[in-house]
Amino acid sequence: MFYCNKTVTILHPRPQKFGLETFIPTENMKKLITILYLALAATVILPISSVQGNPMTMEALLAKLNSEPELTAAIEVLPNTNPKFVLNGRKVDALLYNAPYPWKYDEKNTQEKIANFHQGGIDLLSLGIGLNECWRADGSIDKQYIASTLYRALALNPDAYLNLSITTNDVGWWIKAYPGELTDYANGGVDPKARDAILNVRAASFASRKWRKDVTGALRSVVAFVESIPAGKRVFSYRVDFGIYREWHYFGMREGMPGCCPAMCAAFREYLAKKYHTDEALQVAWNDPNVTLKNADIPSAKARLDSIAGGMTLRDPVKNCPVVDFLHTMQYEMRDLVLACNQAVKEASHFRKLCGNYHGYLFGMEFPVEAWHLENEMVLASRFVDWQASPNLYSNREIDDAEFGRSPVESYTLRGKIAIQEHDSRTHLSVEDPYYTHVTTPAQSVTTLARDFTQSLCRNAGCWYMDFARDWYNDPQILALFRKLAPIRAMATHNAPVSQVAVVADLESIYYHKISTRRLDLVFDCNVQELTHAATPFDVLLLSDLENPAVRDYQVYIFPNLFYLTPQKAAIIQRLRSKGKNLVWLYAPGYLNEKGHDAANIQALTGFKVRENSAPYDGTAFLHGTQPMKPISNVTFAPSFDIVEESVQPWGTRTAHGKELTFAMRLNGTGKEFYSTTGFLSRNAWKELFAACGVHCYEESGTTVVWVSSAFISINGKPGKYTLKLPIPRRVTELLPEKGNTSEPITTIDLKLTNECGLKLYHLK
Repeated sequence: MFYCNKTVTILHPRPQKFGLETFIPTENMKKLITILYLALAATVILPISSVQGNPMTMEALLAKLNSEPELTAAIEVLPNTNPKFVLNGRKVDALLYNAPYPWKYDEKNTQEKIANFHQGGIDLLSLGIGLNECWRADGSIDKQYIASTLYRALALNPDAYLNLSITTNDVGWWIKAYPGELTDYANGGVDPKARDAILNVRAASFASRKWRKDVTGALRSVVAFVESIPAGKRVFSYRVDFGIYREWHYFGMREGMPGCCPAMCAAFREYLAKKYHTDEALQVAWNDPNVTLKNADIPSAKARLDSIAGGMTLRDPVKNCPVVDFLHTMQYEMRDLVLACNQAVKEASHFRKLCGNYHGYLFGMEFPVEAWHLENEMVLASRFVDWQASPNLYSNREIDDAEFGRSPVESYTLRGKIAIQEHDSRTHLSVEDPYYTHVTTPAQSVTTLARDFTQSLCRNAGCWYMDFARDWYNDPQILALFRKLAPIRAMATHNAPVSQVAVVADLESIYYHKISTRRLDLVFDCNVQELTHAATPFDVLLLSDLENPAVRDYQVYIFPNLFYLTPQKAAIIQRLRSKGKNLVWLYAPGYLNEKGHDAANIQALTGFKVRENSAPYDGTAFLHGTQPMKPISNVTFAPSFDIVEESVQPWGTRTAHGKELTFAMRLNGTGKEFYSTTGFLSRNAWKELFAACGVHCYEESGTTVVWVSSAFISINGKPGKYTLKLPIPRRVTELLPEKGNTSEPITTIDLKLTNECGLKLYHLK
């Protein structure tokens, strides 16, 4: 249908649904509609044909799109190859350019960048729209704005397929109209001057049922419209954004203690009713004879700051039960809102298109526990979720660092979902962002961008490059690199993981981390920084993955935060022991359970007898009593623990040449178990530990980063001569920086890194 008023409405010569019937235009009607469409194109979607260097007129673009079939998208996730999007049966590698911010369509740099990605075989593009731009208070949507965004992007690359990001933040009229549905904060309340979403801003509550109903309705309208126009044939996926920086974190997570509002209080009481059923059961659990299912209130800021021994570390499962219950409520509301939004998208696209979000972050989350994605296992289990994306760690981005991905990539593969790593490394052209920029030359920029690529390549992750729609990539050397990437990923037809080490995270235990803690920065991020310099590849899994029959078999299992123990978790550990596996424990394994906390629980789980100390401790230890192991982050935590069992083999002490044992090894049948009470080990300690367990080390210096799979090996680092050691002879071909000749089977690769070439990537046959 079509009509005209003050705002010209998009015309679409495609089948449209009206109630229960479907209206299908005749061929003559299609021709008439197309003629009218073209006549009004200048008003509706801007004069696309006037874009500098545009290779296709609007008429030709519409003719091209109208000749194409409807698009159906799927995913293919296999354990031994890079993930694929399947578009009408055609497999396309999950390699994208992502710029959800407004494109500078008329600028030469943007046009050249999109053209160069196309020349490099990268035709999957992300772009974005905001509901604050197109959703009106009367419930209608600005179709002109949406169509203009899509058609102008396709004009720059008529062969592109689009991942359309829909940001739901900052809908000003809704926020103004429904003040009772907004979030509040236990620490300081709403700050009317706050503009950064990480602070105490005015925003819709994650728990608001009014917001959920309205925003999902708006999403349905937007997606239905996109699907109705010719450009919708090129939208293969949708991404729904909400929360801090679009990443589904609670607003105000830095210090605000978010979640205080009537909507969340109602959700909290609903959660308690489902969990406890009766007032009596709730009173016993909370040790409060006055609380009821109808009067239970959101915990105070003081309660949310309480912890064991007054430290910066852990909550007690019994004493802090109200807080933990509230955190579960917050996480469930986040989970349910994500799934409701994705369901709206899936249903509006008749399940023909993909849907995903920024979600699933594990590393790089030093902010309060309230804002994590702790119920992501259920999100990943949903048919409304095909993929999730996360940026890499924002710390450790020097050329000789890993810039490790924030999600447990290998867990996604096991669950049949695509983990997309967002590579947003700043280049030498990032003059507006000096804090995160660590390079000064085009060659160094190429090294960092290639380093990020090789991580995704070797870990079988999807990836997209993100420059925030700026001009970070408009350099001949950078664009030359991008032209090499798709052909390299096409070589990953059999790209099996070779890791002998698994880092196993427990999402449930994170509920018991105190709001102001930086312990997670220690047990997760600081250890990963060291592990990536140990020259031994490792996978990252969630604890429940160990019950999956498809999970790989590893020699070493590292448990950085298995603090809250249940019988089911204990059974998983016992099965590993019975197989003679090597286990590594950090900080307070098994310390917490449904009865509270007790240092004796640590011995029950690990076999190491410990003494608990209530005095604050900064985490410093000495490997073999001489080599200092000090985490990068300045942490002070309590309680702390010392190992007091004489039958173990000592590996580290609290002080130089000290007697307070903080790191030790014990034999357990045919396996070894290691325990670091500080929660942190240096790269030298990790390398020595892996050697004791018979794990292969690919490079000895401890200064480089090495990524390895069955088909590829890469190394990046500072200038110097290095040797990569392969476990078996392989034929080796250099792929980056330039393609070289294939060697005869070899076990060592001698190489040199320079300021102009800080990375090497090889293909293994």
